[in-house]
Amino acid sequence: MSYIVRAKRWKGGWELHINGEGVTQARTLASAEQVVRDYIATLHDLDEVTDDIEVVSEFDRGDSCSTTRGARPRR
Repeated sequence: MSYIVRAKRWKGGWELHINGEGVTQARTLASAEQVVRDYIATLHDLDEVTDDIEVVSEFDRGDSCSTTRGARPRR
């Protein structure tokens, strides 16, 4: 399975909208993937989530930059 996560900026960090799962928050975009993994694991009572996670920030839409599993966000 894979998850598409839309990251929306707010004054406290990033709001992470996880397709089909819900919404959580991360202070930094760099931590978003791990926050999503932890959130999904908690929701489904799993020890670990190894599925693909793609985090797309609101300013990435319309350009080819996105954060994917194992990749670092562009700075």
